[in-house]
Amino acid sequence: MAEIIEVFLMRITNFEEELRKSPHSIPNTASLAAEFTSFKAFVVQALSSLQQQVELLAHTVDQLEVRSRRKMLLFQGIPENSKENTALTP
Repeated sequence: MAEIIEVFLMRITNFEEELRKSPHSIPNTASLAAEFTSFKAFVVQALSSLQQQVELLAHTVDQLEVRSRRKMLLFQGIPENSKENTALTP
């Protein structure tokens, strides 16, 4: 993740510098457009990767919640006695 952030900041800084250097230069406009297209593809790929990671984490959390509830049973409609021992005994 740190690498993605570093590359993102480096490329956006380079893009801003090129834009400030020659805003009206025709030869640089083509290279700037190519650089922007490349940067846009990088950002889309990074966002897609992050979205997949979030989905994986959400799925993992859901599985952990389900697994933690497997040993828990809730019974309704059965009367309880105040002195009843509900602990499992071997």
